[in-house]
Amino acid sequence: MSRHLSVVVLALLVAAPIASGARQFTVSTSGVRLDVLALNGKAPHTGLTRDDFEVRDNGVLQRLDSVTTTDAAHVMMVLDVSGSVQGEPLRRLTAAANALLGRLTPKDRLTLVGFSHHLRLLAAVDGAIQTELLPLGGATALHDAIFAGLLLAGDDPRPSLMILLTDGFDSISWLTAEQTLDMALRADVVIYPVVADYEQLRMSQSEGVQRARRDLDALAAETGGRVFPVSKQGPLDAFLGILEEYRHRYVLTYTPTGVERRGWHRIDVRLRRVRGTVHTRRGYDVR
Repeated sequence: MSRHLSVVVLALLVAAPIASGARQFTVSTSGVRLDVLALNGKAPHTGLTRDDFEVRDNGVLQRLDSVTTTDAAHVMMVLDVSGSVQGEPLRRLTAAANALLGRLTPKDRLTLVGFSHHLRLLAAVDGAIQTELLPLGGATALHDAIFAGLLLAGDDPRPSLMILLTDGFDSISWLTAEQTLDMALRADVVIYPVVADYEQLRMSQSEGVQRARRDLDALAAETGGRVFPVSKQGPLDAFLGILEEYRHRYVLTYTPTGVERRGWHRIDVRLRRVRGTVHTRRGYDVR
């Protein structure tokens, strides 16, 4: 596929999002829904109830309507298969992705996107990714791929999880990191970047490297996810760990009271009665 054709395909994706498909994180008549991870150290808290959470919307304490868990998810795997993923790394990537597919249930929905210098929507055949269908080699259109994944979340009632495999560097996207983050802030998707050489990104003194790391950290933090570094054994542990962690997240709902409806709403979720840390999106926008 040529660069020009890739742009046409991406333009079609971008033209459709808000008008017809992308699920937006907004307030509806049923209120606000938050996808929340509560950790006790490194392990997820289990068995929490409404009395264990405190939610503030623009600083105003809110009354929770419900606290539930879910056994179904829309799992989106957005996989970097550019020139740096060849040979043994590709074998490990495929094995890890197929292992995750084996953990999904009939209640789950799966979306697969492979990206290099262009994007390809993939299908699992007999429960496995077909390596020959991956858009292997070339440069890395990371921001374009994230944006396309957000659009593909669609109007699905299940919580949406994006597992993003990348080395953190974008070399050819038409979209910027700022545009991608803006879309992520408005989409009801939790992003878990799985990052190769993350410690190298963290320790490097290069401004470009640090910017790439900050972009990934922001995507995770603003949507309620976490960054998972890739181990020496490859992404297997990260993929399965993310899915297992996601199964233990809570869904909190509330109807905003005491705050202006329009504009940006900053969310603060804390635990009561138990110790731990909370990961959830940092806010939502009402236009």
